[in-house]
Amino acid sequence: MTLQLTKLCLLFCGLAAPVAVYQGTYEVLIANVVMASLAWWIQGKAKANDVNAGAWLLASCQLAILLQVLTAQPSLGVHHWLLITTVLPFALLSANQRWLMVALSAINVGLVGVFSLRAEFDHPHAASRIAAETLSALAVAWLGLTARRAADIANKRARHAKALSDSLLDSALPTAIANHLRKRPGSFAFSASDTSILFADLVGFTALTEQIANQQMINLLDELFSEFDDVMQRVGATKIKTIGDAYMATCNVLQVHEDHALRLVVAGRQMCAITRKIGLQHSVDLGLRVAIHSGPLVGGVLGQDGLAFDVWGRTVNTAARLESKAPVDSVLVSDSTRLALLDACKLEPLQAWQLKGIDIPVLTWRVLEAPSLEHIRVGDVQQQQWSLD
Repeated sequence: MTLQLTKLCLLFCGLAAPVAVYQGTYEVLIANVVMASLAWWIQGKAKANDVNAGAWLLASCQLAILLQVLTAQPSLGVHHWLLITTVLPFALLSANQRWLMVALSAINVGLVGVFSLRAEFDHPHAASRIAAETLSALAVAWLGLTARRAADIANKRARHAKALSDSLLDSALPTAIANHLRKRPGSFAFSASDTSILFADLVGFTALTEQIANQQMINLLDELFSEFDDVMQRVGATKIKTIGDAYMATCNVLQVHEDHALRLVVAGRQMCAITRKIGLQHSVDLGLRVAIHSGPLVGGVLGQDGLAFDVWGRTVNTAARLESKAPVDSVLVSDSTRLALLDACKLEPLQAWQLKGIDIPVLTWRVLEAPSLEHIRVGDVQQQQWSLD
């Protein structure tokens, strides 16, 4: 809108030039060229929402037109061009300068009346013509004010809708995914070659649902999963989703963490401690099984109305099936995760499991000792560079 109005003002300044030549007022022609050039430079260099740029642009257009009005013969009716600067403040000034808009527009309405008096002073119907021109300027100013108010209301609603949309997007998806979708809307998929994935499931929860009230069950899950989320954020992992009383997370997918396996092991042990703590607080018998597997996976966002971020692949399937084999209140890791840990944890070898859909048996290990959560370095993290499919 600002750009179109600017070009319109420059057009009027250009139309004023022949009048200046006709009257021999070449200094006004030079002034018009200078003002038009300044306005053109400002609108090309400044941002559209730059308050100072809008003020300078308004001033340059105002002076260019006012100079021509002051030097032109009154009978030419050049003062009618002040109608442009009557409405221009509502287009070029920011919303928090509303009183300045009204004041500048009112001044231009007054100028229209003054110059109408000069032009129509000797006319037989001078009073009615002056009143008509002044009222016309007042009507133009009112239309500008009304249009600006409508535009501000629409912009406010649009900003509110965008803020609500961003809030919903951020609550439904990881931040990195949400930011990607803002730049490139629509479903997409990517691959990650070296990741770890964690599956956790509550033990005894199904029986517990028959013993406690529904609201107490919801409160317990909310408290538990909220603390799980805090742990994942602390170690730099990404929560994928919850399915009933199961929890799924991954690491080294959205952010680069070479020690991704260790981070999930530390998170898993912390989750077991949290489960025991909350179980005691609610006087219920709760346990947690945690399994971690490492390898490549594919991830992405599906859907249009209800966007969902998820991951797939053999690594995901293996971790999901290992979860049921994990000892209660312990973290079970596959052999690929053991290799990724680089002897950072003390492990106990368990049996090899033949899992459904997996060709060869999967060697498993139970974590006996691992660094505490405080030993995980937070620091600045690097954004993962996805291989987009």
